[in-house]
Amino acid sequence: MYLGRPFGGVGILYRKNLSSKLRVVGYHSESRCVAVTFVHGNLRLLCLGVYLPCDDGSQRYHNSLSDVLGFIESTVELYPDYKCMVLGDFNFECDTSSQGYRDFTFLMNEMNLTVCDAMDSKCVGYTYAHNTLNHISLIDHVFVHKDVVSLISEYRVLLDATNCSDHLPVQLISLAVDGNSDCSNTSLGRRNVCDYRWDKGDLSGYYFDTGRSLSNITRQFSCLDVGKHCESKSCHIDINIYYNEIVHCLKQASQMYTFCS
Repeated sequence: MYLGRPFGGVGILYRKNLSSKLRVVGYHSESRCVAVTFVHGNLRLLCLGVYLPCDDGSQRYHNSLSDVLGFIESTVELYPDYKCMVLGDFNFECDTSSQGYRDFTFLMNEMNLTVCDAMDSKCVGYTYAHNTLNHISLIDHVFVHKDVVSLISEYRVLLDATNCSDHLPVQLISLAVDGNSDCSNTSLGRRNVCDYRWDKGDLSGYYFDTGRSLSNITRQFSCLDVGKHCESKSCHIDINIYYNEIVHCLKQASQMYTFCS
């Protein structure tokens, strides 16, 4: 028997009649993200449920967040024909004063996502409440591909007296999709090519930040001891995540310390 208050991890509950349309396609090694595909007619959705770490201002937080963002990016690249939706407990408000939001913004723009906070039909304004400290904040979000926004008929934060959690549930009402909906992923658009002006950047800051970030990216690959070509799908996914963590650190530092033309 488990005792005490459980915490952490992500999961998905779904109606049995939707089982043929849903498929779990990946999960983060530390249970901070689960990836599920949903196919209905011409609509293909890649849904990523997240539980991000709390921002304590430490390097450990930065490394943990980069690890999850690397997983998300590598998973998205495996499903280029799917619209993306990232939802869950982000543990940050969508404000540039938040380090977590600033880090996520790079990925959000690359995936062409928009946040649904302003769509709340109840105008609740928060999703987390700490009654003892009299503190509220909006840290649970739904980010969707911009092409999917028009399919959402209602979005709302639920205030329900039967809810015993300190978080409020967020609900997407009636995703207006039918079998004839034309929502194929033809409008991903070409990514903007950024020409970084290293002659106008802070190279010392860039070298320091990338050195610190990259030195904290560590992964163990069991197949390295085998001494032969590895066919394990899980190893291939781990390598993709490792690669995307490195790219994410380099891109983030580039955007912080150099000028892009």
